Amino acid sequence: MGEPDAADEHSLDPIADLLAIAALLVIVAVFVFVAPLRDTPLRPAVSLVFALFAPGYVYLSALFPKRFRPGETSDNASAAAYSEGGLGLLERLVFSFGVSAAITILLGLALGYWLPGISRINLYTGLAVLIAVGLPVAAKRRSGLPSDVRMRSPHRAVTTRIRSRLANQGATANAATVLLAVALVAAAASVGVGGGSSQGSEVTELYLLSENESGEYVPRQYPETVTRGENESFALGITNQEGGRTTYTVEVLLQEFDGGNGTGPLIAETRVRTFSADLDDGERERIPHTIEPTVGAGSYRLTYLLYVGEPPADPSIDSAYREVHLWIRVT
Repeated sequence: MGEPDAADEHSLDPIADLLAIAALLVIVAVFVFVAPLRDTPLRPAVSLVFALFAPGYVYLSALFPKRFRPGETSDNASAAAYSEGGLGLLERLVFSFGVSAAITILLGLALGYWLPGISRINLYTGLAVLIAVGLPVAAKRRSGLPSDVRMRSPHRAVTTRIRSRLANQGATANAATVLLAVALVAAAASVGVGGGSSQGSEVTELYLLSENESGEYVPRQYPETVTRGENESFALGITNQEGGRTTYTVEVLLQEFDGGNGTGPLIAETRVRTFSADLDDGERERIPHTIEPTVGAGSYRLTYLLYVGEPPADPSIDSAYREVHLWIRVT
């Protein structure tokens, strides 16, 4: 097939980069699950690098196990290299961010549909499973190729290789690469700013589950009609990610609005239940309960208002730390 190029002298093991991703997987797990580290400013930074690079890099490595050799600079050679599964180092790095962002977003949507709430633990676990599946596939595909065509892990030639690729590209291609890099940095910065805004990484999750026909609590199939005087089963979920032990109080209100759709003023409300929970950081509690409407027939908003500590004398959505609600018709 040909002799390995000079960069091979400075290459790590053929799958050293994949081993580094596996090590990153373990490091991020420590920052996610170990209390002293998950509360440090390093956790968001490490998690951001992990989520926006590792998944895409692993799956690109599995899909494109060959490397694009720098000596093949003609358009025809480039097309042939890409068609045979070759991918240049610069393209591999840049595409890793885009693919990782897509994977993370799709995973978040899937978790949001199937789970009652998305936590950093859920997101990490999902990404870890995807990476754990992709790593052996990427390693096997790469290891099965001849040494002079498979993707390698050059640690000294990385900068030289990137500069060489940029120098061989035209001005339009360079501008497109720069714009893509700026867009990726801006996207990462927006995530970082969002994570460091008012609440920072300190979050309390509040969600409502309904009981299905099998007696399981699920984040869907909420009842639309409830018979007056009959019990309807729910479960309220609270997850503490505030960085320390937190005491919560939940006020459950049945609210009636003029017009029956929430656009008019509030005309009546009934306090149905009150819950309290004292949770350690990272602890989750699910509170099964029943709601038995005693009000007259009509459309009502069943509202759960969560407060840290004691609630005010007149609880409302505006004063609540978290809230969740659903509309029901009492018959």
